[in-house]
Amino acid sequence: MASLAIAFQLPLLLFRRQTKSDRKSHHTRDRNERPRLCNYDELPDWYRLSESPYILTHYRPPSNSCQTSIQSLFLYLHNETMNTWTHLLPALVLALALPLLQFHISRIYAEAPWIDRFMLTLSPMAALITFSLSATYHTLNNHSPFVSSSCLLMDFGGILVLILCSFVSAIYMGFYNFPFERRLYWTMIGVLIATSALLVLHPRLQGMKYRTHRTSAFVLTVLSGFGPTFHGMYIHGVSKGFHECGIKWWLAEGFCYAVGVVFFVSRFPERWAWSSTPGADGVWFKRSRFDVFGGSHQIFHICVVLGAACHCFGVWETWKFAV
Repeated sequence: MASLAIAFQLPLLLFRRQTKSDRKSHHTRDRNERPRLCNYDELPDWYRLSESPYILTHYRPPSNSCQTSIQSLFLYLHNETMNTWTHLLPALVLALALPLLQFHISRIYAEAPWIDRFMLTLSPMAALITFSLSATYHTLNNHSPFVSSSCLLMDFGGILVLILCSFVSAIYMGFYNFPFERRLYWTMIGVLIATSALLVLHPRLQGMKYRTHRTSAFVLTVLSGFGPTFHGMYIHGVSKGFHECGIKWWLAEGFCYAVGVVFFVSRFPERWAWSSTPGADGVWFKRSRFDVFGGSHQIFHICVVLGAACHCFGVWETWKFAV
């Protein structure tokens, strides 16, 4: 029920008409004027709970305006600029490429079963959804408490969609001629995704306090993929499975995700890159070097994009072998 409430209320908040107080605050400064960016300790509690304490500066002030939050992507640099564009650009590329891919598959493989053609494009479609929801969250996380938390839940949901669709397509191709094993592993991933969704999306398990729990749920679900991977190598043989059945691509995918999770959890490099500098009054303070560029979350995003690309290559290679 909470998810339904979010789904119906969020569009109203995003595209609501401006109030008098909004218009008054907007008229007090030039429309294209860069607002004063905030430090971490200046953020309201609802904003601070979703942010890393190791990112100290370049926070956008709360906007209460979808338009203002979106404009910030183009008007000035802040600590969500790269977090947004590292997923927004791949999403735009996929949005343009998917129709061409569909046309190519329909023309070249016109006699292939519809389910095969669908599976070939399932992972790119899931990646498009995931990257779009991620970019949406990082764009609007300074909007308001409700919009920020709602977009964060959608971001988590997008990750679950990518994991689910990656498993579904890989299992379908890897066990193309083994229907029992295919249904068995589909059932397994369905149960795991449902459990992860409960842990990740439950309202009481939000905030930085439960960050490790959510990350663990994602990681354990992804690690379950080693089961069907090694089973596929047993069925097809190690050499054939590795070189012809896409397993090398899926191992590369797992490596990319693992590297991304290590950066995400450790918050390297910003956690260890602070430098102590004496201020004018002699008081020492800590200054982060990765508030705008090179932070752990940006590296995590890039690893996810690379992992999704590896998965798509693996699906194509396995399908060509199976048929």
